[in-house]
Amino acid sequence: MNNLDKYIIWERPCYPGLVFIGAEAVVLPHIKHFGYPWSDTLCFFSNGMIRAVWDKEELVKNGEKIAKNFLTPSYFKEKIAVYHSLSKELFVWFERIDSANFPTLTEEQLLNLYKEYNVLFLDWWGFAQVAEPVAAGCEYLLNKNRTLSQEQASFLTTPTKKSYTTIEEEELLKIVKEMILGNKVENIFKISSNQEVAKYIEHTHQKLWKKLQEHSRKYYWMLNSYAETRYLDRVYFIGMIKEILAKKLTKEDIDRIFLQNDKRLVEYKSNIEKLENELNFTEAENDIIKLIDFFAFFQDERKAFSLRANHYTDLFMKEIVRRSGLSYDLVKFLSPYEYSELLADKFPLEKIKSRQKHMSLLFYQDGLKILEGDVSEKKEGEVFGGDVGGTTNEFEGMRAMGGKVIGKVRKILLVEDLKTMQAGEILVTTMTSPDFIMAMKKASAIVTDQGGVTCHAAVISRELGIPCVIGTKIATRVLKTGDVIEVRANHGIIKILKQG
Repeated sequence: MNNLDKYIIWERPCYPGLVFIGAEAVVLPHIKHFGYPWSDTLCFFSNGMIRAVWDKEELVKNGEKIAKNFLTPSYFKEKIAVYHSLSKELFVWFERIDSANFPTLTEEQLLNLYKEYNVLFLDWWGFAQVAEPVAAGCEYLLNKNRTLSQEQASFLTTPTKKSYTTIEEEELLKIVKEMILGNKVENIFKISSNQEVAKYIEHTHQKLWKKLQEHSRKYYWMLNSYAETRYLDRVYFIGMIKEILAKKLTKEDIDRIFLQNDKRLVEYKSNIEKLENELNFTEAENDIIKLIDFFAFFQDERKAFSLRANHYTDLFMKEIVRRSGLSYDLVKFLSPYEYSELLADKFPLEKIKSRQKHMSLLFYQDGLKILEGDVSEKKEGEVFGGDVGGTTNEFEGMRAMGGKVIGKVRKILLVEDLKTMQAGEILVTTMTSPDFIMAMKKASAIVTDQGGVTCHAAVISRELGIPCVIGTKIATRVLKTGDVIEVRANHGIIKILKQG
């Protein structure tokens, strides 16, 4: 017997060093801000993946209490003001770290700087993680006195604002329209090397060079994750512009894209209002829908901020690598509280190597436990009571975006495999994140193991109009690349037609 149904599971490429503070935040720091945790947080790491689990019943129960508090206008206003204040403080810290010259700092100065940063980052995360329990609590409250179909739930929880990925795409299209198509300099981008294009623009088109610089400063973090960070410079965005130009879009085509994006949001709002009237929602239920909409956007903004913060967390980690002489692949298995031991040459190397095989971070209200190697692996087995395997020809999840598609599976678990995605394939993964965007745009449908109605896959699939089924729990365990499947997203059903 397996215990998957007992848990909410977060599973994706990840290493302890980049996720530690976010994982720690949903117990005691979350209690500080809202009075309740998600639940005990159990994180298991192996093969470059994390499987983080929370007790579903406890999270929904606590989420209901937190959501009810947020439905009180004065509480909502007070708490959101706290979040904005914490975000401003953290942004000031980003600038402070940017100006710090790490190699010139003493060991004590470096560790103190990191400690101060982590105190604020932990407090910020302790608040920012509220989106998930609020969403779970709102769904529970909404279904308390009525039963909604998957289609109705999908409509009612569709965000009515653009995601940051769409906003970034539109801003890059504006550069193409205003600075390239408008000034007839698109021939520059026919140079084969992106670096050569960058060098040419720097010396001959200062206005365009400045626009690219501004775009990079604003969106350098777009492909960061909890497995790696990557700074997207002007050369990267030149490559993106090349891809846009290859489509031979005109100014009118770009205007139509903007118009379609705006039109889609108007349609979403109209569908929600229509459904609310058809279901004869009470004022209290309408307030719940508004709260879901707010926190869907909040969650997207939070994601953007956290990916930016991962850049700074990784800067510290890489400085620890430089000073310790150990490889990055070892240091990323340390918690930030262990860096001082490492630099003092008091942390056993064998312990880190054991964590590379398997590691557990267990956050309880009475403290943290870290397990390594066989002991850690055994603990994961005890929690799950076995794994999901076996064979099945049909399984279910939740509708995120409706539609019906038949196609070949492309199962992607690791970020480095995203480049294997082919146009028209069905993307199957544990859950999506911003680094999956290009693969998602190629997909004819999306199927995930995890996720709720306001998760990344649900939000982006609706923006792209791609059929999507989330929360199947077992998709990546029963499907493999090359399988031919039918995705009946309206009903949340996946059917295997032919094994690859």
